[in-house]
Amino acid sequence: AAEKAAAEAAANINYIQFKYRGQRHSNANINNGNCVSIGMFKTRWGTFAGCDADSCKLFNPSDLSLQTCDNNNDWQVWGMEDTGNGMLFHIKADPSRCMYISTEPENKNTYKIITLAACDKSDGRQLFKQESYGGSSIWRNVATSNALDSISYGNGVGNNVLAGFGSNNAKKFDAIPA
Repeated sequence: AAEKAAAEAAANINYIQFKYRGQRHSNANINNGNCVSIGMFKTRWGTFAGCDADSCKLFNPSDLSLQTCDNNNDWQVWGMEDTGNGMLFHIKADPSRCMYISTEPENKNTYKIITLAACDKSDGRQLFKQESYGGSSIWRNVATSNALDSISYGNGVGNNVLAGFGSNNAKKFDAIPA
């Protein structure tokens, strides 16, 4: 607990949640109650994805998912730290680990897994810039130019959030205070 408090104080962290605002069509019904989580969850394929106190699954397509927003769940609350080169997102459950765009999978798929790694302010795969888009925000990775992306525009609980290319409504996430 003392290490966690020291890491938070050292980083001067402001806590946020990423609330999904995307939709495929302008007349689609948006479920505005889902936020990005990296906590362990059971996928629709029956396997587990996400992270716990010890490790991450490095699940393909991603360890991130949409879950019902709960600012008491430390696996969906992110500490936002401005490094001057981009935002570094510490997970509240363990502020020494940050959102990270993996190099996996190493195939022609342009989507990348999002997981956690030991925080490193100099690692571009951990830094994100905010862009305005369609009344919301896109969070684009500095090193890869990929952005947080709800796979297939899905807005349901358990839908994976990965790192996708381009700009579209599937990438709309608001940073809301936690």
